[in-house]
Amino acid sequence: MNQVVSKLAEQASQLTPDERVELIETILVHLPESDPEWAAAWMAEVEKRMDAVERGEAELIPAEEMLARLKGKYRAR
Repeated sequence: MNQVVSKLAEQASQLTPDERVELIETILVHLPESDPEWAAAWMAEVEKRMDAVERGEAELIPAEEMLARLKGKYRAR
């Protein structure tokens, strides 16, 4: 991950869940055109996950912890 992306990920970890959804939606809008069915399915998945967060049914993991897990997992390869 380059420095810009790393810094953005760090900043995103400080956002509320609603702010993260807004950020994700904004990023998705600016991606190159994709299959409309895929985009609709992805947005439905995002909404489903956010609903689970709001109901307290999802385990939230701090970004730093998840990034450390991923780095450990993929460094070993």
